Amino acid sequence: MTIRRTAGQFKALELQWPSAITYGMPRTKATKSKRSPALAQKRRGCSRTVSARLRPLELRRVVDELQAQQEQLQAENEHLRANQRDLEASRSRYTDLYDLAPVGYLHLNATGLLLDLNLTAAGMLGGDRVHLVGLPFPIYVSQLDVPKLLDHLSQAKRSREPVRTELMLGARCGELRWVQMVTMAMRESEGRKTVFHAALMDISERKRAEQALLASEKQYRLLFERNPHPMWISNRATLRFLAVNDAAISSYGYTRKEFLAMTAKDLRARPEGAVPFRYHDGGPGGEVGALPGFAGVWKHRTKAGTFLDVEITRSPVVFEGQAAWLVLAHDITARRRAEAALQESEARFRATFENGGSGMGTAQRKRAKDALWESEARLQAIMDNSPLAIFLKDTEGRYLTANRRFESVYGVSRERVVSRTDLELFATEQAALIRANDLRVLETGQPLEGEEIFLCQDVTRTHFVSRFPVRDLKGRVHGICGMATDVTERKQTDEKLKKFGELQKSLTRQLLEVQETERRHIARELHDQLGQLLTALKLSLRISADHPSENFRADLERAEALVSDLTARVRDLSLDLRPSLLDDLGLLPALLWHFDRYAEQTRIQVAFSHLGIESRRFEPQVETAAYRIVQEALNNVARHAGVKDATVRVCCDGGRLRIQVADRGQGFDPAYALADTRSRGLAGMRERTNLLGGELTVDSALGAGTRLTAELLLGKA
Repeated sequence: MTIRRTAGQFKALELQWPSAITYGMPRTKATKSKRSPALAQKRRGCSRTVSARLRPLELRRVVDELQAQQEQLQAENEHLRANQRDLEASRSRYTDLYDLAPVGYLHLNATGLLLDLNLTAAGMLGGDRVHLVGLPFPIYVSQLDVPKLLDHLSQAKRSREPVRTELMLGARCGELRWVQMVTMAMRESEGRKTVFHAALMDISERKRAEQALLASEKQYRLLFERNPHPMWISNRATLRFLAVNDAAISSYGYTRKEFLAMTAKDLRARPEGAVPFRYHDGGPGGEVGALPGFAGVWKHRTKAGTFLDVEITRSPVVFEGQAAWLVLAHDITARRRAEAALQESEARFRATFENGGSGMGTAQRKRAKDALWESEARLQAIMDNSPLAIFLKDTEGRYLTANRRFESVYGVSRERVVSRTDLELFATEQAALIRANDLRVLETGQPLEGEEIFLCQDVTRTHFVSRFPVRDLKGRVHGICGMATDVTERKQTDEKLKKFGELQKSLTRQLLEVQETERRHIARELHDQLGQLLTALKLSLRISADHPSENFRADLERAEALVSDLTARVRDLSLDLRPSLLDDLGLLPALLWHFDRYAEQTRIQVAFSHLGIESRRFEPQVETAAYRIVQEALNNVARHAGVKDATVRVCCDGGRLRIQVADRGQGFDPAYALADTRSRGLAGMRERTNLLGGELTVDSALGAGTRLTAELLLGKA
């Protein structure tokens, strides 16, 4: 700031300036006496004039500088106050997000003591945050995982990046819970002490899905290992063996290690390096093709050099992350040998018959007759000792002979079979199917292979039947020979393997869907509810801070109402994820609380009765499964039943906990619902029940209501 003054103003200043200001040495009596009055008066006037002209300018300059500095300090002060308000608001938001985050946060010192934690982490540990601070975190971890935790902290201390591990929280937390722990070590400035910042994420649902998947894989492996027929898994592109069962090792003579160094092509028999033997092609490309199912009949060579005729059936699977074939090799070598022996005997019989004319002598006829009887006896011995059901018919469909295996497979004696047709022996529909296949062989003159479903001794069986025409020396067809193999067990095994393969895919898909659903749900709740409330709270506090008014108390009350609403939403979100009553008080109080909340939300009244669960605690897994089954069943009632009341019964009888949820609503088709892979409600309840060794039954029909019953085995968790 510049100040301009007129000459009159400066003169006024000169007149008003004190006259006591002098320069030079102090006056004494000696010096005073030596000065003349005129000189002294002149010097005093000059001194007052110089002083009056210099000091006001200097003083004004100082005053101006001080005023400028004061204004600058006031501006800086206001800026600092605004920054402080923003900092406090940011700290408040951080505190809210820290406490309300769906992930648990921990701060540990170098020895594992809890220095701080948010509300989510306190809920995971099953305690109050105030009482948890100062306690050692390892006491909340399962004893089996404590060494793993200590090693994890040691790795985090050595690493500059976050370190991950998976731990199981122990029974001290109220429930066995799987968590993923991500830890990063930090060094404080004071004394260079190490502290750990850790995040805990609940992965219990994922672990349960993984356990169900492992159980499914275990059952599948049992079917694979104990199958009496050779089985292997090979890479779909290279056919390299990835796994083989014991039957394959026994049949082919190779060790498991040798198998895993080979491909399926190494088993194929090749005549002098040509293409491998293949009697029947099951589809484009045979065993190498891209189509599942029957892949043809192949000739394989064992390690000892012997040959096997095998039927190859395969199914596509994913094994250890690789696209693979699950192959079943059915050994039909004995059947092939029986067919060859039968054809040889028939040829010898025809040759003997054609050569037995009138020109033969008695000795020749006797030798021919003996040879014929010998051939027939050898043929019958081969047939009777064959594991296949063998039969011979004429062109009219009448049986000429059959072996012992035919008697046991089809349940009719040989004496009853001979000279009769299928229509006289079997049911009309089955006889018509057999005759149709016989006529195809007679019309085409070609072999015919296929499966036939047969009712034998009141049991439905599946037979693989191979038919071929029998010709005389002139090539004319005069009969049909057939060989049947009972493949019922193999078909059942194939169906089980197919179902387990589908179950494996379904469980894997459900595992991923559960993870994504949980993440979407938490993200939606945080954004739609907590995010909006936090934004409203922020704006309310900002307006109150920027525009203070007499209504400050009303603004504060509105902010307090928002905080209360936010707290209620967080509590609801926490209860939806995991009700604390279930951990603290047990199954019965948690169910009673849920029924009240359910009725308030859906307007559906629950009639609840119980027996044997009063003041009793069960294993955490049993309580969780029971609560979730009731919760999911009532959710289905609210979504689909269209009723105003439902019934829930829970009783404990001996070693079983029985749960029943019923309604008189619209009903549905249980078989369709369980088969629908998009519906995870019933499938989830079934998986929870199966994991505890229990049983889930659903009785329902359209328009007749629904009754769901789950029985959980106690002591099996």
